[in-house]
Parts: sequence; C-alpha cells; structure tokens
Amino acid sequence: MCRDREPNRTDATVAAHSRRRPRHPQKQPLMLKVQHPKVLVIGAGAVGQVYGYHMTRGGAEVSVLVKPKYRDEALGGWSLKQHRLFGMSQKSYRWVPHQVFTSLREAKGIWHQVWLAVPSPALSEPWIQDLQHCVGDATVVLLTPGINDFQILAEHYPANKIVSGMISMVSYAAPLPGQNLDKCTAYFFPPFSPSPFQGPSERATSAAEFLQRGGCPASVVKDARIQGALASSIMMPMIVGLEQEGWELKRFLNSATFDLSLAAATQALAIVKREFALQSTKIERLINPKLLKFGLSMAPVFAPFPLEPYLQVHFTKVRSQTDQMMQRYIMLSERHDLPAAKITSLYAQWRRGEVAASLSQSFPAITSADSSLAIGVVSAVGLDEETEP
Repeated sequence: MCRDREPNRTDATVAAHSRRRPRHPQKQPLMLKVQHPKVLVIGAGAVGQVYGYHMTRGGAEVSVLVKPKYRDEALGGWSLKQHRLFGMSQKSYRWVPHQVFTSLREAKGIWHQVWLAVPSPALSEPWIQDLQHCVGDATVVLLTPGINDFQILAEHYPANKIVSGMISMVSYAAPLPGQNLDKCTAYFFPPFSPSPFQGPSERATSAAEFLQRGGCPASVVKDARIQGALASSIMMPMIVGLEQEGWELKRFLNSATFDLSLAAATQALAIVKREFALQSTKIERLINPKLLKFGLSMAPVFAPFPLEPYLQVHFTKVRSQTDQMMQRYIMLSERHDLPAAKITSLYAQWRRGEVAASLSQSFPAITSADSSLAIGVVSAVGLDEETEP
C-alpha cells in the first residue's frame, strides 16, 4: 500500500510556514474544571431569576436564597418570557430552582459560586458578615453598581475570590402598568451588550461561561467595575431628574431639571474618574446635551417594552440604592476636593420632592401650595441645596 508523501520542504520554508497566522483565528472555548457547579443566587428578584434560569440551562445546579415571605413562590418557580428587539418570544420558560433557602446559615455548604443579586444597601446589612463562614471557598459574583461596593464586600470576603459583574440586561416583573402581558418575569438582552465580568481569570471565566452556555450574552473583561461606575455616574443624575418630572421623558428633556441633571452627571463623572485615577474615557462623549436628548427621546421607540413605566417601577423599587449612590458622589467629591454643587442641588431638590410626596400621601388635604412645609422639613435635616461658588 502506498502512502502519499508530503513534498520536501526546506528549513526556511518550514520556518516561514510556522510563522504564518490564520486569517480567521478560531476562538477557543472557555475551559472549566467543574462541569456542573453548585450555584447559590442571593436575591431572586427579576435579575436573579433570569441569571439563575440561564445558568441552569448552561448546566449549573442553581439554588436561591430569598426572604421567608417569598419562599412558597420560589418553591413553585417562575415563568419567564424574553423580549426580542422587534417583538417578544411566544414561548414561556418555567424555571424552578434546585433548592430554596431563607437564611445564609440554612444554606451553609459547599458552593462553587454565590451570586449577589441584591441592591447596594444590602451589602451593609448584618447577613454579609456570615458570608465567608457559610459559603467557604466559593466565587462570589458581585452585581451591585455602587462605586465602592467591591471594597465594602472585600471587608467581609477575600478579594481574590470576588468577581465583579455589570448587569447589562433589562428584567422586570410583568405586566407593567398598561402592558398587555400575562404575569411573568420579562427580560431583554440589548444587542451587542454582553454582561461583563472582571476578577481572577479562572473564576471570572467560569461565571461568564455558564451564562453563555445557557444563552445569556456574557464576557470577561479587565474593567467591569470601572465600566459600571462610569455608566452609573451619568445614569443616576438622569434618573433622579426624570423622577422629578413625573417619569415623563419628553417633559424631562424640555425642563430646567434636565440641564441640572446634565451638570450633575458631568460632576459625578469627574469624581468617578478621579476615584479610579482615569485620565479620559470614551463615555465622556455622552455628556453632550444634543446627543443625550436625541438618545433619550428615541429610546422609547426602540425599547421592546414600555420604557417609562419600567423606569418608574424599577427605580422606585431600588430608591435606597439611588439615594446611597448620590450621597457617595457628594462624599467622594469632598475626599478628592472636586466640585459637587450641582449634584448636591439636584439631590436636595429630589429629596424635597420625596418629602412633599410623602406628606401628600399621609395628609391628602395638603396641596402643592403647602410645599414650603416640605422644604422646611428637608432644610431642617441639612439637605438644603448649595449654590454654585
């Protein structure tokens, strides 16, 4: 039997061939040591449900830790529906977690990953002190957007076991007000916006891989914390301003509140840059009145869900997180000796509106003409606005 022989090649030819690179290199699959990791999701709201469902699809064994009042609901599982860019999936997905716990001590055991799907203020609650004792060597995936949240968590858990992530999807409990949709958890993955994760290579890779396997866009990057902090520095002042204009984008974009929010976002961005020792960032291009107005005015057109009701429902729910982030911008401005008068003014204006709304709900006879009472209350607790120097 004859064998085909490879043509003779000189050493120079072989060397030249070995230096060639393929024009279209193949991406290597992310390798994992654990094929079916045990994952605990702390906080099974809309975000926790979506990530938990997709990790389960990716081969992980996912359990949840919820407040006792949500235990029965979690045991029964949740119905999920995915928005597409031009419509919605006609199929509902049912996700039932592997196990349901109501306390960290009850959940104590061997976990490969623990996902913190909670708002930033939760990191200051007593349960965080038991985290390491209860989950051991697990990778803790931090999803909160606060600028100092990593440092807060690292006080209670080894930094070399923490993976930071940024939530780039939209998820919510449907139906929203006025939305024609059955009760479910609805979600949307914006195009070209995978959820970024940062941390020790093997741990970050494993966290992203099981989402990818389950159909959720995810990637490993070097600067997820910075990306999240920069985006939040622009978003938070805009959300605070939008709430003051009744969650109506058109009204907000044509108001003096928008101008104040833009000025506050400019100051917040400068504070975040100083905190992370950044010289310049691409996101600075967004601090442009015409560009922001155009983008925000077009957002409801392209969003495959009612955008204004979503923003109102979601950010009302996480109001304490917004409050904390605005306060931290002011605190960090003092540390770095940077101006924050616009942030302080916007924040004080927001808090005055919050107090007035609370009084109106408690005493329906109070009208807008009595707003001076609310202003007096806020001023008394030290939240009166500052003037620009």
